[in-house]
Amino acid sequence: AADGTTSDEHEAAALEVLSLIGIDEGVQPMMARMRDTTVAQIAALDVAEGEEQIAAPYLDRIAGIIEDTLSWERLRADFVAAYTEKFSEDELRTLATFFRSPVGAKYLENVTELNRLAMEIVREKALAAAPEIRVITEELQAALPADPAT
Repeated sequence: AADGTTSDEHEAAALEVLSLIGIDEGVQPMMARMRDTTVAQIAALDVAEGEEQIAAPYLDRIAGIIEDTLSWERLRADFVAAYTEKFSEDELRTLATFFRSPVGAKYLENVTELNRLAMEIVREKALAAAPEIRVITEELQAALPADPAT
């Protein structure tokens, strides 16, 4: 709603879409990657052999913070708010219907790979254009009058 409030039905529609797109299930692997990265960073501190027992409670505390911060229970309200702000209840219901369809299910199966491919295509095209852009930039610098202060 325009005033920032949503109905239970609007929130339920958002939760259905979030479930269909797998956000709720995707949080767990994200949490595990963050925990593993943090542990690896701490391992880079060169904890000496025999000092693991000193580091262990700190690692446990960090893991607890990560798990608490990134739990689906903690994130759910923020995701629901984001989706209910961007989509009406009817739009969310339409999305849910689409994602339950064979084409929608196929889209969900492939969207991560398609996004990765899109980024790769853009990166390749940008790299291919870089030499031409560099030449034009050099031409521009040559065409500009020399700065008398230098």
